[in-house]
Amino acid sequence: MNSNIDFQKGYFEGKNSNYKKGYFLDKEREHIFNFFINEFLSNISFTNILDIGCATGIFLHVLQKKYPNTKLFGVDVSDYGIQTCRNNLTGIFKVYDVNKSKIPFKKKFDLITSFELIEHLFNEDNYLKNINYSLKKGAFFLFSCPMKSGLIRRMLDKDTTHINLHDSRYYLNIMPRYGFHIKKYKQIALWSKIPTVNLRNFLNYRGNPIETSLDLLTQDQIYLCRKNYDIYK
Repeated sequence: MNSNIDFQKGYFEGKNSNYKKGYFLDKEREHIFNFFINEFLSNISFTNILDIGCATGIFLHVLQKKYPNTKLFGVDVSDYGIQTCRNNLTGIFKVYDVNKSKIPFKKKFDLITSFELIEHLFNEDNYLKNINYSLKKGAFFLFSCPMKSGLIRRMLDKDTTHINLHDSRYYLNIMPRYGFHIKKYKQIALWSKIPTVNLRNFLNYRGNPIETSLDLLTQDQIYLCRKNYDIYK
């Protein structure tokens, strides 16, 4: 994680934030998370989930509406994000820096998620090792990150904390080294069509993301990985 960045209230609610001001008001992000759940988690059984980089808890909020009996756990480097989760969700949430130590839960998880986090890390080695360690064998890891070469991503992404960007070939190659089999993978553009009425319609559009095989048109890449074996002996 870039230690020079303050991931506190200003990061989530500041003028140039990728988040919308106010808790659970980020309807665009909520819509995308619903798509992720429907596309990747509908055929998976899980009783608990750990969201790494949970921020203010938008994904866990969306997930809990669909799976109300799932036990929620979340970690984030942001004190502000974790306090927001504690104030608004039922679960266990802890401040945690993925670069410095093991995940602060002794239990093994059925599912670990991590959205738009890996691009913030100087080195993902410790992060992926800790995820492998904290999953049950045969359990799942779902993560997303921006596409380095995506033209749309480069045009829209102004986040200076995105310091570790790669394309799909990189993740398809490294995930097996950390004990994971990639069960499902998609490259998506976040707009499934471009509204032509006016700019306001475009900014408020809630169309489903679409899959694309063209890196230049890709904004995000999403991977559902199954843990095949422990890398810690």
